[in-house]
Amino acid sequence: MSYFESLVQRYQPPKLPHLLERQQYIQHERQGVTSLLISSDELSQQDNEDLLRFAFVHYAAVGFLNESLAEQLALECEPVDSLTAEDIHCIVLNSMTGELLAYCTIKKPVNYRGLMGDPGRPLLATENAWGRAAFRNIPWLEFLPVRQVREVGRVVRNGWLRKDDPLAVRSVSEMLLAAFEYLQTPGSDAVAIIGDGEKNIQIRNLLALGVNYCFAEVGERLLPPDHLYYPRYFADDLLPFAFRLSDMDCSALAWFNQALEMDNDTWLMLRTERMAQVTEKLSHLTKELITA
Repeated sequence: MSYFESLVQRYQPPKLPHLLERQQYIQHERQGVTSLLISSDELSQQDNEDLLRFAFVHYAAVGFLNESLAEQLALECEPVDSLTAEDIHCIVLNSMTGELLAYCTIKKPVNYRGLMGDPGRPLLATENAWGRAAFRNIPWLEFLPVRQVREVGRVVRNGWLRKDDPLAVRSVSEMLLAAFEYLQTPGSDAVAIIGDGEKNIQIRNLLALGVNYCFAEVGERLLPPDHLYYPRYFADDLLPFAFRLSDMDCSALAWFNQALEMDNDTWLMLRTERMAQVTEKLSHLTKELITA
């Protein structure tokens, strides 16, 4: 049995019922699912470790991580010092048991006072993989202050639940909705998102939520082979992107907010219809971008 096979086999998603008591951080609580937005420094070290391990094991299970490096370093999660106090965690829990259903991180602003177009500025994590030049075909990005650009990472759903489990289906939409509701508030100071995602997973889900994509150029991946996330960047349908929050279709967020209030049967029917509508648009947007 390989290192990752052993890690996945013995893993069980954590239960964090104590977070359900922290009402000030709850974004939505409905139909058995609770979403929270909370910064790293408001969580215990154990909570932060549980979140990082949740993402790590799921990434290991789908082949996104460098197994030989992880085994060499005996890694079972990213080190907690990979987080900063200002990272915002979007956490989705089972409202009854506290089981972790979905999770993502909104990374803290980069501490640089200049513009994205400055030649000497520090690279964002996404650019370390794709290169700064990949995003030069998005003119408006060059004029944004770096501190107003965000990256969203560790986007994971509980893989120990059946895909048709209503809580599993709800959890991703609740996670993304909560993240965008936060990013749209003045307090977040965010103007744009830069990142990458799989065409039929993250790209599709964000399109359904009203994202108006600008895709970067898909070229050579720049991460070195000994990087922990090197394998992820050779997925056939991985695409780098940027989008402005002001360009989002806010009616889509409103639609999800209303649909998620419905009972499970109604929600599943509505979501199925919504995603079918997105499929044709997704194909049109990306048909020239995916390389063989």
